[in-house]
Amino acid sequence: MDTMLQFGIIGVDTRELYLPTRLQRAVIDPAAHFRAVEAANGAPLTIHQYKNLDVVKAGGVELRGVKTSLAPRRANPQPPPKLERYVYLPYDNATVSTDDTSRSRRDALIVSVQILLENAGSLRLKITEAALERAEEALLLPHALSALEAEPMVRADASVAAGAGAANYATVLTPLAVPANNKDAKTVAPDTDCHLVLAADVLSRHGLTTLQNLAAALNDVGMILLEEPHSTLDDPSSKEMLKKAGLQLVSRQVAANSDYLLLKKVATIPKDTIIIDVTPTDYKWVETLRDAMKKAETEEMRIYVVAKDEMNGVLGLGTCLRAEPGGKAVRVFLIGDVKAPAFNMTAAAYKAQVEKDVAVNVLRSGVWGCYRHLLLNDVSDAQLQLEHAYVNTLTRGDLASLRWIESPLRYHEFDEVAKRTPHRSELCSIYYAPLNFRDIMLATGKLPPDALPGNLAGQECILGLEFSGRDTKNRRVMGMVAAQGLATTVQADPGFLWEVPKSWTLEQAATVPVAYSTAYYALCVRGRMTKGESVLIHAGTGGVGQAAIAIALHAGCTVFTTVGTPDKRQFLKERFPGLKDENIGNSRDTSFEQLVRTRTNGKGVNLVLNSLAADKLQASVRCLCEGGRFLEIGKLDLSNNTPLGMSIFLKNTTFHGILLDALFDAGDHPDKRAVVKCMDEGLKSGAVRPLPSTVYGDQQLEQAFRYMATGKHIGKVLLKVRDEEPAGARPAAKLVPAMPRTYMHPAKTYVLVGGLGGFGLELAQWLTVRGATRIVLNSRSGMRTGYQAYCVRRWRAKGVQVLISTTDATSVAGAKALMQEANKLGPVGGVFNLAAVLKDAFLENQTPEDFKAVAKPKIDGTIALDKATRELCPQLEYFVAFSSVSCGRGNAGQTNYGLANSSMERICERRTADGLPGLAVQWGAIGDVGLIMGMGGDDVVVGGTLPQRILSCVESLGTLLALPHAVAACMVLADKSRKAASPTQDLVQAVANILGIKDASKVSETANLAELGMDSLMGAEIKQTLERGYDVVLAVQEIRALTFGKLKELSGGATDAAPAAPAAVTTCTLRCWSGRGGRGRGDGRRGRRLRQQSLGALVLHGAHLRRRQRLARVLPRRRLRYVIEIINLPFWGSSLFPSWR
Repeated sequence: MDTMLQFGIIGVDTRELYLPTRLQRAVIDPAAHFRAVEAANGAPLTIHQYKNLDVVKAGGVELRGVKTSLAPRRANPQPPPKLERYVYLPYDNATVSTDDTSRSRRDALIVSVQILLENAGSLRLKITEAALERAEEALLLPHALSALEAEPMVRADASVAAGAGAANYATVLTPLAVPANNKDAKTVAPDTDCHLVLAADVLSRHGLTTLQNLAAALNDVGMILLEEPHSTLDDPSSKEMLKKAGLQLVSRQVAANSDYLLLKKVATIPKDTIIIDVTPTDYKWVETLRDAMKKAETEEMRIYVVAKDEMNGVLGLGTCLRAEPGGKAVRVFLIGDVKAPAFNMTAAAYKAQVEKDVAVNVLRSGVWGCYRHLLLNDVSDAQLQLEHAYVNTLTRGDLASLRWIESPLRYHEFDEVAKRTPHRSELCSIYYAPLNFRDIMLATGKLPPDALPGNLAGQECILGLEFSGRDTKNRRVMGMVAAQGLATTVQADPGFLWEVPKSWTLEQAATVPVAYSTAYYALCVRGRMTKGESVLIHAGTGGVGQAAIAIALHAGCTVFTTVGTPDKRQFLKERFPGLKDENIGNSRDTSFEQLVRTRTNGKGVNLVLNSLAADKLQASVRCLCEGGRFLEIGKLDLSNNTPLGMSIFLKNTTFHGILLDALFDAGDHPDKRAVVKCMDEGLKSGAVRPLPSTVYGDQQLEQAFRYMATGKHIGKVLLKVRDEEPAGARPAAKLVPAMPRTYMHPAKTYVLVGGLGGFGLELAQWLTVRGATRIVLNSRSGMRTGYQAYCVRRWRAKGVQVLISTTDATSVAGAKALMQEANKLGPVGGVFNLAAVLKDAFLENQTPEDFKAVAKPKIDGTIALDKATRELCPQLEYFVAFSSVSCGRGNAGQTNYGLANSSMERICERRTADGLPGLAVQWGAIGDVGLIMGMGGDDVVVGGTLPQRILSCVESLGTLLALPHAVAACMVLADKSRKAASPTQDLVQAVANILGIKDASKVSETANLAELGMDSLMGAEIKQTLERGYDVVLAVQEIRALTFGKLKELSGGATDAAPAAPAAVTTCTLRCWSGRGGRGRGDGRRGRRLRQQSLGALVLHGAHLRRRQRLARVLPRRRLRYVIEIINLPFWGSSLFPSWR
């Protein structure tokens, strides 16, 4: 039955979520249903929908009159995405990024902490700060922890060496759960075996002994971060101190008030070294690199991965290599300086940098640096001075989130919809924008958008019904619109525009359109009010109330009204001398019913104009006389389907729902013409008079909404957008500070390479919402699914031109052909490369062919698109390549993917340097579509991140497109504090999950992990779990020799000190067998029979394939050796491609 309830929603052309909320009738015949099920013989029952009858039927069940309502989206279904820019920074960086002291300090600390992480090779860090008598608010540790907390999967054990004043730091440290000890770094090492030691003013004040004590606290890969006054390091005595302490400078980041110096012990380079030149066209180096990495697992050596080409993706390759076994030996050198000589460890150009022995080394214009992720500033606060903007809430229901937002009307002259519908084509500049109760109810979330007529529910902004201003002919006009009237400019229906009388100001004119149009529509058009009748008008001091009283009195009717306070009663008596005091009642209770009955001798009134709810609605109905007309302008009871009762109609009454909104898209409807005629006559006769108003400035959005929500206003509440010019003056464009928003040019074409995938279809939908009318979806395989065809049909039905292209865009000729196809629809305005091929595996299992396959759509495709668009797309606004966070932060098993994505990023950097559009986005895990949905949904934790909801992804993309950065990153971090508070997972069970063993109690305690089927991928994940959860660092060979008995010892000894993090598998392999050992055919790998229990459940990033999914159900029998290999596909575009061998 639930399927039947949802059945009618499928045919609704909307992207909003609707849920069944009301049902007129349900008929269930169990006998008939049982017969239908038997007749179907196990097949699904067919559902029949009769749209004209509003009936859904299946078997013996019939549902009639199913009503649906728009389901409100959860305000914050997950934490907001972390948006970053990925930029090159010199290691010795003297450029202050901003004058903001706190922000420049934050960025300097983030850079230093990321350099540490890149070189430490550990996910669990030990940090201490030597307080050295500093004030608690000056401590660096809270800021360093904040920077670490923003990195996925990283955890820190922190402490402060406070000396004798440990108690002085409790205020800052207690909320962070950081202990303070009595060690004084002036006399003793503040701690031992630390990854990071923090201190301040050591070189400038405390001296050599303190520096040596800090160095004694480091482990082999540890670093010291010092906060020092500017230019401290330029002092020869400071350099001498570093030399005596056996330290060398890794990085100097200059902030507004201080220098931040990152130091490490002087490195000893192993004698065993190998240099591997990474070239983008020939992948023979893959085999050499594979052998070197295998050797580095057991021997101390250095692997220099070098590329002398600024477009090379060696950075992404290196970050992924360092996450694999042997990866700590890797040192990356990207030489982007064309004048630099060939790489040689002993050459003068490289010798000093090689001796620093840092993981990543990028040479640009003779300066060594690295790439770092820096936080983007709060984009909700980012504002531009814009001519076209509208008002909306960022979060529906939160008036504090009201903002000016960029409007799509910057492309109004290209709007083909407006050209096809002339009655909506008048562009007007707004001077005053009134608020209406509809706006208040929508903004506060009390009125659902689907309660409004027409197709307003799917629009982004539906606030604002009326305005006053000037049209394109510079005439002073006032008018009404269906939505977006709270704006600087608006596209209006000329049929609902009236020229402002010369004696009125535009402020006065703004009070008229909706109030008088609603009153005329209700009283004269629908109510057919005539002279001598009696009228009850509720809320008489409101805009519509005052307009209705003026109209009724001018027509010679007897008026009854209600108000809420004595002040409002007095106001009405002064404004309308013809209104009798004894005809004014109270709108706060039902006493007005007695007043009306008394004053009409029990007869009642001919018309009731009602805006009251609940018991006051029922009392108002009882005020009708024989043949009376009830005019309901309040939307709350209509939306809630409030029962009315039928007995009132025994008095020959009529009930009218007055929805002025319904006339906006009514074309040349008789009611619309009648309202316009009434307004014209009222303006000429003087029946229409401006209402009193309260005016707020254009930056007082929240105050204006809250004031009107109190109901204390009289007349109208106006937003003043701009001042009215003196008569005869030519108006200038009005600019307001507004949030930038990305819109697509309606006359341009947008090309999506790989556009028929899950993310591609969602991106295409978003492009159409943002104004695109011409889209090219490129895929070599073309349309293959019904959902793809459904999406294309839906867009075409809305007037969007959609072209499906199967052109191979990975060659320059193919990319040019694709651009030529697209240009036939319209000049190309945007190119989005979403194409990807995944060949994920540890490097030991990679081949040059795997690298070529992954590089083709990304490296070759992006190069080809770059060349084609430079030649054929002069009006290009967006060139976007979809990269992966695995490239920027590293991920085991994705070396080829990291290389390919990094190359795309370098291409986008080159484009922006050339003044062309270019953006590469490092996406984290993507939810709603792709692999993650099959791995546990949107709550599964993938590499320390949550799958980002697809709606959040496209909104984030819109934000990034409006910014000038060439490479950006976007991901949703998992809540580390929440996981830390959850019950700890037993280490034995965590390892068992990784191995796919469901019941660890049945495993022999003497069997080592290698005997239980652990391969290199599983070993890497177990290594991460030990380091992150238990602070235990073991080599790969030691992990292979671990037994479950030893794991129990480790778990028991470490549980109290460090809780085990849940197994968040980064990579894993399941190998299934026919029961025969030996070598697999053609792949050169040695086979190993796996225990049957290891096939029961497989943990993929925390999501389980249940035991019911047994081999017999998914695999053919008796023939396969290596059957399935599933390796780390957590990022955008990932899908489960089994590798059959």
